[in-house]
Amino acid sequence: MNKYLKFLLAVCILSVFGCKDEEATPSKTRTELLTLSPWKMTAATYDPGVDLGGTIVTDIYAQVFEDCDKDDTQKYNTNGTLVYDEGENKCDPSLPQTGTSSWRFNTDETKIIIDSDDELTFDIEAITSSELQISQIYDGDEIGGNPLLKYKLTFTYSH
Repeated sequence: MNKYLKFLLAVCILSVFGCKDEEATPSKTRTELLTLSPWKMTAATYDPGVDLGGTIVTDIYAQVFEDCDKDDTQKYNTNGTLVYDEGENKCDPSLPQTGTSSWRFNTDETKIIIDSDDELTFDIEAITSSELQISQIYDGDEIGGNPLLKYKLTFTYSH
């Protein structure tokens, strides 16, 4: 019986002192997540697919984007600037390597608003330290699709 009590006491002591409470890792804010480092597009899709020259296109990243578009990056800075970089493989060598615009969140940080020539608003579908997914909804007549349908364009980016 004495061995049993010693074992039980040892287990109790280990359970109390052996396991430290792990300090909770503070979660990052949406601004911290968005501004970590440049984002590179990894996917772009339409739902439903759009008829482009007789071909229904859902995966515009694979079916429409050129290789020179796929190495471009976007860097969101904490001061509200957004820097676009053409990457190593520029589509048009006569264009500048980088361009800038500004960005901001809406009040509840569910949308990213980009101010360039026009104001573009994207819904944030997901944002983590490694992935950003944003989307926009278009009327069919805006993109050459069925004017009776709404089309969701979703962009996925990673670091």
